[in-house]
Amino acid sequence: MNSGKPSILIILALFVFFGFVFIGKNALNPEARAEEEGIITLRLAQSKAANHPVSKGIDKFAKLVEAKSDGKVVIETFHDSLLGSDREVIESAQRGSLEMASSSTPNMTSFTNYFTAWDLPYIFENKDEVYKAVDGKPGEIIRDEMEHSGFKVIFFPDYGFRQVVNNVRPIQLPKDLAGLKIRTTNSKIEQADFKQFGASPTPVAWSEVFTALQQGTVEGEGNSYSLLWDSKHQEVLKYATEVNYNYSSDIVVMNKKKFDNLPEEYIRTSLWRPEWKLPNGSVSWPIAERRKRSSNSLIMELKSTNQHPMK
Repeated sequence: MNSGKPSILIILALFVFFGFVFIGKNALNPEARAEEEGIITLRLAQSKAANHPVSKGIDKFAKLVEAKSDGKVVIETFHDSLLGSDREVIESAQRGSLEMASSSTPNMTSFTNYFTAWDLPYIFENKDEVYKAVDGKPGEIIRDEMEHSGFKVIFFPDYGFRQVVNNVRPIQLPKDLAGLKIRTTNSKIEQADFKQFGASPTPVAWSEVFTALQQGTVEGEGNSYSLLWDSKHQEVLKYATEVNYNYSSDIVVMNKKKFDNLPEEYIRTSLWRPEWKLPNGSVSWPIAERRKRSSNSLIMELKSTNQHPMK
């Protein structure tokens, strides 16, 4: 009786083994199966919180691409700096170790000086002026320059005007910024702006700003209300001044070689649709507007200053 048990076990083991062989490697390897079925998977990474308008817009973009390509192009999105900071994911996309990435435009000045013009204060009065620039000659210049750096610009998800916030004192005039350690991006223009106001500009990676405010490494920053609220910065801030000094936008790019190697039908029908060249192509702006209205009422509890006191 016992001598028969090993034989049964051997038979079962062989049955399982050959079952896997017949199923094939594709059943055990989703990536290989996807490749065989002609599914293209692209990864898109960025640093903002998953519930931020830019992140929501990117998720919507991914759904649109999958729908327009009939499921043949799948974009996996990674938020909250899961794959690195703005600079890290952009550099990964440039190298080709990551297919796609998104970064705030001030952090793109490392790749082309043309982005510095976008950081000048008060060059846009409203979002329509922003879209006109992005869709016009300035946007065309940026796209051409980015291709020279190894990127294909996909679209610009935006999230509103930047305001000045801090945890030291109310800001009514530029002189009120004197001596304050203000967090900035890597943009030389943004740093020069705050230096001109008398502040001490301090570049800090976005993922480190909350801790920097807690520890006193910086005492304030300039950002949109929605981004501040989504990242819970109101917990470590006391004062906010609505000045609309700069318009905030990200730029979604793809490695140029990988873009050029995509099948032509997917470039035309999914990744490169004309209405996605602009943030007002129903990708992130409606989300940003709704978030702005909800976050404004909450952030406003921090301050009681007039709009544009520094303009």
